[in-house]
Amino acid sequence: MIVVFDRRRRQRTSGQFRPGRSTTDSPDLKIAAGAGRFVYLMAMSPDDKDSMTGLWASTSSDGNTWSKPVKMPHDATHSNGARISVTIDSKGNAFAGFGSPSGNDEMGPCGDPGYATSPDGIKWTKCGIGKAAGDTFGGLPLTINSIAAPDNSIYMLWHGSGSAKYGNGMLLWQRP
Repeated sequence: MIVVFDRRRRQRTSGQFRPGRSTTDSPDLKIAAGAGRFVYLMAMSPDDKDSMTGLWASTSSDGNTWSKPVKMPHDATHSNGARISVTIDSKGNAFAGFGSPSGNDEMGPCGDPGYATSPDGIKWTKCGIGKAAGDTFGGLPLTINSIAAPDNSIYMLWHGSGSAKYGNGMLLWQRP
């Protein structure tokens, strides 16, 4: 079975993939599984009511039936997305890491790159790494990946640039 997200109708449908069929959107997609749940993220073009690129999340306990996608919060000056990663720890908490493809200042009150956490994959709280690390980073990393360690700490790895404190290159951050 293939699950299809229809952006225009904000719903999921099941059906067959048909090569050559035209689509109206090309979202960046990531999926994670853990603690009896799946979470998938979509970084999509703006919807009709919002001019910022957004992250949408949906959850499933069986991979066949999915929740209605919910949009993660973003601040007024920055989009979420462009580079995304998602992971689930052994307790079922979801973590999403992402870059900011728009805005010309630090990413809101927390700095870049951004991340969001959720106890259920539906309700998300957003923050960022920059301020906690005592530095500023470029908002659009070339790559971003996250994992949950066996002790449920989260590691996020990204290719950073523009850091006065750490320099350019691959940066690894741990959230206990």
